[in-house]
Amino acid sequence: MDLNALAARECPGVLELAQAHDFDRAHAFQVARLSLMLFDRSAPLHALGRAERRLLLVAAVLHDIGLSRGVTGHHKSSRDIILSRRPESLSPIEAQIVALVSRYHRKALPSLKHGQFARLGRHEREIVRRLAAILRIADGLDRPHSAAVADLGCDWTDAEVIITVSSDSPLDEEIRGAERKRDLFEEVSGRAVRVVAVE
Repeated sequence: MDLNALAARECPGVLELAQAHDFDRAHAFQVARLSLMLFDRSAPLHALGRAERRLLLVAAVLHDIGLSRGVTGHHKSSRDIILSRRPESLSPIEAQIVALVSRYHRKALPSLKHGQFARLGRHEREIVRRLAAILRIADGLDRPHSAAVADLGCDWTDAEVIITVSSDSPLDEEIRGAERKRDLFEEVSGRAVRVVAVE
């Protein structure tokens, strides 16, 4: 998967915005790759389509650009940068969705107490929730910024979602990272989430 070409084709201007804020390309692209894999392999659970997949890609590439303003609150800084420097290939509502998905990659979950989230329509709020649920797990799976996870699978029952990950190296820290951020995916899917390593 050539994420550089995909991002350039799907949303011109996004890579330029990321580069202007000294993004960690390896981490951003690993999170984007894992996000798209989880999106594709859990499609019946989230029932989103190609348009939403594109927004997830953009949010994954941009989720950490707020680090250019400091570590503290960088998820909110990412949101603010995306809204203030919106690539022309994103419509205003698409930029709001991307900004909020990026904002919710860590810390608090989407809430109607948050003004920008509350101002979205119900349909757009649900898109943010479902995409952020995926992004949180993908980001957790690259917590050490090592790009160790090589492949990802997703299966489910009525009670549980099982996310399988594989690598040539141990994935203990990656699994812990994903499990710490599974809360929104559990809320959105109505199922417990388990992350396991497979050979």
